[in-house]
Amino acid sequence: MVIDSGGARATEHKIFQHNGPGTMMINDFRVENFGTLYLSCGNRTGREN
Repeated sequence: MVIDSGGARATEHKIFQHNGPGTMMINDFRVENFGTLYLSCGNRTGREN
């Protein structure tokens, strides 16, 4: 997945979450007052949720 520009502000928790295999690229993304920019759970094959 590629995020190519954008922004977010005043988030209490994560902005992006990636639940699976592959690569996540975040380019030219502006954040202000945030908890976590990116959270990955890795390969979730065979797991619920």
